[in-house]
Amino acid sequence: MSLEKHIRKNKEAFDDKKMPERSQPAFEQLLKKELHTSSKQKINPIKYLAVAASFALIFASGYFYNASIKAAEKENREQLLFSMNNETASERLQAVYDFGEDYKEDYKKEDERLIQRLFELLHNDSSNNVKIATVDALTKFPDNEEIRLQLIKALEKEKEPLVQIKLIQSLTVLREQRAKEPLQQIIEDKESFPVVRGNASLAMNKLKN
Repeated sequence: MSLEKHIRKNKEAFDDKKMPERSQPAFEQLLKKELHTSSKQKINPIKYLAVAASFALIFASGYFYNASIKAAEKENREQLLFSMNNETASERLQAVYDFGEDYKEDYKKEDERLIQRLFELLHNDSSNNVKIATVDALTKFPDNEEIRLQLIKALEKEKEPLVQIKLIQSLTVLREQRAKEPLQQIIEDKESFPVVRGNASLAMNKLKN
């Protein structure tokens, strides 16, 4: 029974001077209950403001953190692209190594400009070491169809034995069946180094199985 109902039911027992003794315990019990309920229902605006401010701070911190990460990734990519165009072979080589080491963490998707630059290095660079490192970097994206095609194209045109062997081994690991034709050409080419023809023959056997 609520306090209000209790008073109405016992209104005749109340006077202006004193509450009847038989009504006092029940009245005190109901009064305590009403006070307890009222205290529960009170809203503390300062508490709610503090909670809202905390959520806003967390959201803002996450936003600025993500923004800073993206900015750092963009700067890193720009630096890599710049280094890949360096006139010094050692600088280009280091840039390709850096790309290969960092791609899992920094590149959720292949950066189109970097990949295109790697294609240029694969086909045209004057350094065999840069070409070999480039093959390693590109094979980290085995599901990229364009990369597979460019590796096959490089094998068709490449004449440097060390680079040829690297391409043969990489295409074999990728299980690239379309590499059989250039491999057969290498096997039949009498001008190819014996070690290159040997690697091509091994690759052909593996791709057939």
